Amino acid sequence: MKHSALLPAVLLLSACSTNSQLNVVDGLTLVAANDGIGMNPSRWIVSGHPVQTTYVSLNGQLGLRAGQVCIASRFRSPFTNNCQDLNMDQNQAVNVSFYSEYYPSSTNNGGEKLSVLLSAIYTEREAAAAYVKASRIYYACVTEENTKIHKEQNLDTKKSTQATKEKIDNGSICVNEKNMRDATYNALSTKQIAVQKHSLVPNRVIYNWAESLKFEGGAVVLEQPKNAASGSYNKEASGYTVVNGIRIERVQINCEAIKGLIAKHNDHDRLKIVTMTLSADELYYDAREDKTAAFNANLTFSPNELKTLKNIFDSDIEASINAALASSSNIASSGYLIGKKSGNKSQETSNKGLTYYAVLTDLKSFQCPE
Repeated sequence: MKHSALLPAVLLLSACSTNSQLNVVDGLTLVAANDGIGMNPSRWIVSGHPVQTTYVSLNGQLGLRAGQVCIASRFRSPFTNNCQDLNMDQNQAVNVSFYSEYYPSSTNNGGEKLSVLLSAIYTEREAAAAYVKASRIYYACVTEENTKIHKEQNLDTKKSTQATKEKIDNGSICVNEKNMRDATYNALSTKQIAVQKHSLVPNRVIYNWAESLKFEGGAVVLEQPKNAASGSYNKEASGYTVVNGIRIERVQINCEAIKGLIAKHNDHDRLKIVTMTLSADELYYDAREDKTAAFNANLTFSPNELKTLKNIFDSDIEASINAALASSSNIASSGYLIGKKSGNKSQETSNKGLTYYAVLTDLKSFQCPE
């Protein structure tokens, strides 16, 4: 099967708009297209699949409902779609069926609000920043003491490094700084566990996502050399979307209804039907992680200092800090779904939530006999 290309909608619009405000909004929506040709497990080409377009909105603002008929194009932003309800007469309405699955938010029954998780995430970020700051102070103290030993005792690099190690081990230098570093690390670990706990709430789902751009300290940059002079590093732009209360809706239309729509609309060649949606009662999105920014702002050493610290601690301090921050900056996709409520309707969708995923099917690609 030909792989669908997942592209930020902002790239698709770049030829017709350079407005930065538009780019911010459209850039939160992704578009994927299926060309209607697939391959079965034995790798024979199978044609005749419906031609479909998929929208994913990181901020839940698609504004689409299952069963709508839209003038739409996968080459344009979904916000340019012109949609209307099916508006079938009573004779045709029996040819359309709506199906839904609803996983109600625990908030509806007095459960934990989404704001509790968000508070835990921000508290964890504060703890991460405090840990990085305390680490910087501690390692700066160690490098300063190592330089002092080297000069005062007139030792070579190897001997001064060994002398610094011994002083650290017997607790004669940088004791308060080390205790603060250890305390902030323990606090960070506790906050990370709290975030994991609040993520596992019934009918709450977290989607982790990534983009191909790279950020450093919050700015798009080229990849830095491996031996950069500071503790900075590059990371792909990524983030997450948290939803509470999920509704899955889809529409089934038989051939009689399809033929009626084709006969009713002269422009049926460009019409698409919203055949499936995912929506949420509550939604929060974070479009950029800030581990890199915190790391760059608080931990900067020269190459020689980094080399000295590596020799003293027999490890790469950058890697150690990154490992401690990993949970803070990489919220994994996860979910806990219970209490499904199913329903069938013959008239229209009941979706009142924030639509963050939708599948549109080309009207003429439905396989109906002439």
